[in-house]
Amino acid sequence: MRRIGLTQRVDEFPHRSETRDGLDQSWAPLLENLDLCPVPLCNSIKRPSDYLDALGLDGVIITGGNDIQTAPTPTALPLRDRFEYDVLTYCLGRRLPVLGVCRGMQIINVFFRGTLSQITDHVATRHPMRHGDGLRSVNSYHNFCIYPRDLGKELSPIAHCEDGSIEAFRHDNGFFHGIMWHPEREIPSDSLDVELLCAIFEANPPC
Repeated sequence: MRRIGLTQRVDEFPHRSETRDGLDQSWAPLLENLDLCPVPLCNSIKRPSDYLDALGLDGVIITGGNDIQTAPTPTALPLRDRFEYDVLTYCLGRRLPVLGVCRGMQIINVFFRGTLSQITDHVATRHPMRHGDGLRSVNSYHNFCIYPRDLGKELSPIAHCEDGSIEAFRHDNGFFHGIMWHPEREIPSDSLDVELLCAIFEANPPC
């Protein structure tokens, strides 16, 4: 099985004096059904490059959850942002495939010097998305979006919402992809999402 790392959200529980990494359990059956091995990644690792070397991953999914913070230097960013920047740097240098989902798409855009815009009516809803000549309904759980003016360097849009926001992009290197919807939240899995995951991570489609 090909090993796919999944970054995790960060949740604070001050009444328990705990900071937890968390991952939607829906990711596991989605990837397992494609003969991919899900590997949750820890945000608090001090030497990300050594950590990722030891895991021997075949690709990474930057998952959703937590809004991206902004700061003048990467060292001032919160724990998750800093770790995901390190993951993206690692994958870029080794040409490992990456899929950014919702927040993950946003942080890939910022990583490539893009920006974000606020958007309304995109939380806990569905809307049509245009991909090529076709229309598709997708789920939506985000307060920030990427308009064409926000797009980072070397990123090309491949799907749009009716309001003009970008719903999916890919990097010119062919290894980095971003989507604004959550494939793990579609039950049963959408066949187009399955095709996308198989294409990015060279996975086996389910029988």
